[in-house]
Amino acid sequence: MKQLILSLLLSLSILSALADRLTYSINENWNFRKEADSDWQLVNIPHSWNTIDVQDEESGYYRGMAIYQRELNLDASNSDKQIYLYFEGVNQVAELFVNGHSAGKHIGGYTRFCFDITKFLHFGKPNQLEIKVDNSHNDNIPPYSADFTFFGGIYRDVYLVVTDKVHVSLTDHASSGVYIETPRVNEQQALVKITTLVDNKSQQSTSIILETSILNQSGERVWTTRKKHALNPEEQQEVLIEAKLENPILWSFENPCLYTAKTSILDAETEKQIDEVTNNFGIRYFEFDPEKGFSLNGKPTKLIGTNRHQDFKDRANALPDEFVLRDMRLLNDMGGNFLRVSHYPQDPTVLEYCDRNGIASSVEIPIVNRIAETDEFSANCQTMMTEMVKQNFNHPSVLIWAYMNEVLLRLPYPTSDPNYPTYTSNVTTLALSLENIARNLDPQRYTMISNHGDLKRYHNARLTQIPRLVGWNLYQGWYSGRINDFESVLESIHEQLPEKALFVTEFGPGVDERIRSEQPERFDFSVEYGQLVHEFYLKTIQSKPFVSGATIWNLNDFYSESRIDATPHVNNKGIVTTDRTPKDGYWFYKASLSSEPVIFIASRGLQNRSGVANKTENHSNQSITVFSNLPHAEFFLNGKSLGNQTFTDHVAKWIVPFADGENLLEVAGLKDGKTIKDVQRINFKLLPHSLSNPEFNFEDLNVSLGGNSSFFEKDPAIVWLSDRNWEEGSWGAFGGAFYRKKTRFGSLPTSDADIMGTGDDPIYQTQRVGIEGFRADIPNGTYAVSLYFAELVSPAAKEMSVYNLGNDAVTELAEERVFSIEINNQLMVKSLNLAADYGAERAIEKKFIVRAENNQGINIHFIPEKGEAVLNAIRIARKY
Repeated sequence: MKQLILSLLLSLSILSALADRLTYSINENWNFRKEADSDWQLVNIPHSWNTIDVQDEESGYYRGMAIYQRELNLDASNSDKQIYLYFEGVNQVAELFVNGHSAGKHIGGYTRFCFDITKFLHFGKPNQLEIKVDNSHNDNIPPYSADFTFFGGIYRDVYLVVTDKVHVSLTDHASSGVYIETPRVNEQQALVKITTLVDNKSQQSTSIILETSILNQSGERVWTTRKKHALNPEEQQEVLIEAKLENPILWSFENPCLYTAKTSILDAETEKQIDEVTNNFGIRYFEFDPEKGFSLNGKPTKLIGTNRHQDFKDRANALPDEFVLRDMRLLNDMGGNFLRVSHYPQDPTVLEYCDRNGIASSVEIPIVNRIAETDEFSANCQTMMTEMVKQNFNHPSVLIWAYMNEVLLRLPYPTSDPNYPTYTSNVTTLALSLENIARNLDPQRYTMISNHGDLKRYHNARLTQIPRLVGWNLYQGWYSGRINDFESVLESIHEQLPEKALFVTEFGPGVDERIRSEQPERFDFSVEYGQLVHEFYLKTIQSKPFVSGATIWNLNDFYSESRIDATPHVNNKGIVTTDRTPKDGYWFYKASLSSEPVIFIASRGLQNRSGVANKTENHSNQSITVFSNLPHAEFFLNGKSLGNQTFTDHVAKWIVPFADGENLLEVAGLKDGKTIKDVQRINFKLLPHSLSNPEFNFEDLNVSLGGNSSFFEKDPAIVWLSDRNWEEGSWGAFGGAFYRKKTRFGSLPTSDADIMGTGDDPIYQTQRVGIEGFRADIPNGTYAVSLYFAELVSPAAKEMSVYNLGNDAVTELAEERVFSIEINNQLMVKSLNLAADYGAERAIEKKFIVRAENNQGINIHFIPEKGEAVLNAIRIARKY
């Protein structure tokens, strides 16, 4: 293998003598170890060392130093060349050593950087590359804190770039060295300004010809200029040219036309080409109007799309380009026309895709929650701002440079503290400096700060006045308030800031596809509650002309180590999962936004379902949702029509009478005379209304106590039915009440505890408190009865994340809880003390083999000795 790699590098070295510029990845075969480890691993880049530890049950994940090493062989024919290493992303501090010499250091985990390594190299023999990478927390490096995981590693591509001594610069903050502006544009004419940085890295003066051409989308040259320039030794020269294009084809959502600027450097005497680079660009004009919203090329358009985080299930943020492209296709196929690249610059593939496919975008640097009040922090922010703008300057899809997100959310001081005014003054000073950088580098684009809902706080700090555009992260009906408060909040912001265009930069509820509820409510993480939020928000956004656009939070579920929701360490507000499986929300937006015909039976992942039969019928009625952009459709169950319905706001619901066994669902409608349909097969386990029915072959009963939601466990396929009170002949609990998490905004239906010892936390995050018993009137036989417990109130204080329910939680005092358990009058457990015996927030399952006799079924009694008895879930499975 080593010989193969050496041969490849040697062949590439030979090619470099023939090519103007050679760029190739050196991602393969790096030796890697964490600083404290002695053993080396062989890894390929992209790579992160946090693929596993961010998902485990231990608090925290490795944040520290790690080392990457490899050999680099360059043929002697390259000795008259200039050699660079170009990094697309390393989190978060990287220092490169070449043959033991420091070749450069970069601070910041999300922008690109490029080091000139020529003077450190040996040509014709091996060179040793070493990169020290550190993702330790550092107060002076943004993000100071954030609701996402700071994965360490060289997680994007690394390239070797070989150029002539005279070349278009690579070291102006790792930009392309070419900056293209279109300051005056209309349908008849466009002014194109192209600034090129030319480096002479040799020790001699030289003369060159700089040739700049503009090619249309077909590759035809539509404009060209040539000019001679003299370069001094070790000089960088800035060259500006201006072109006027007649009747340009404008970049738009429908026709994202790209022009190409080809920049060639020729030797002035021989006219031999010594360097050439190409940069795509688009010609367009746009406006964010405070009253009328957004328009592109004079055409009003509502911007609707998503935010995106860059991590993926089991891969951290180390994604090959193909994974990035899949995310972008999801957004494009959904019909989204805008991407907020949040909360940091991402892989170059993202904006390249946006350019080609007509998706507008904003990009931001990672100042999240709060700032550090130091000169070093400010300097790092300013460098990141400069890098972001220069590196992404030529992308026509980029409309907005952004630089702060909810920066007054997690304050270092209470607002009543004497230090608070000084803090906000420092925030304002930093914002002004970043605004000036963006406007000086790029006067054409808009700037934006995204705020959480406290308008007064941001207005007093002038953060609503400094940027050209204000974004708002609004979560009415989730973190507080009611869903329909969203509309009045929008109206209030517009009324108080009439001169500022308004963009909803974040909205969306947490949704776990495994949780379903017929009585959905805030923070139950059910699909149904999530759907209520999305439907109301989208309708409201589309109805308000002054709302320029909105981006769902988020395209994908993403890792956040400090967060504890239905899936601990994951923020599940995405409309697709961490492995990019679409949720119902995705299909709702696709039906609402896509121009392609869409019809989709919701809840595709629930092939296995269960329910209780109606009292007088041998089937269970359940509501099935269909999303479509067709006017109406007909629904069929096992070939029998359940009727036609008209879609309202792209949603229709049918009541489906599920029978035991396989059920074939089909929905069909017409689009331009063509039938569009969707099919889904459901394996349904029907429980009779009366379990004592002698014709019923009882297998098992699974109940999640303490809530109105059902839980669909995927592996194994078990449906946990929602809690209910016992009825004679059936099953259910008696006594006690549902556990409710206490907060300043009212109680919530689930705990935010990270339950140790299980991957199915929702089973344990609800419970019935003060339960007296549970009864199942099942046939005679032998059964395994499993009782599931978790003590949800911990006696130990714990740090509350600003993003969890604990952000507004009322402290609950743990009380001693001791109780015994009887099943069918037999004492099974004496004096169970969950906290003392097992510890709080730990999954406990106790299984008992029980005989049901004399048609008495299973009768469970909980006998309190101290405090109240609790039960989180129960499973009764037949053995004989």
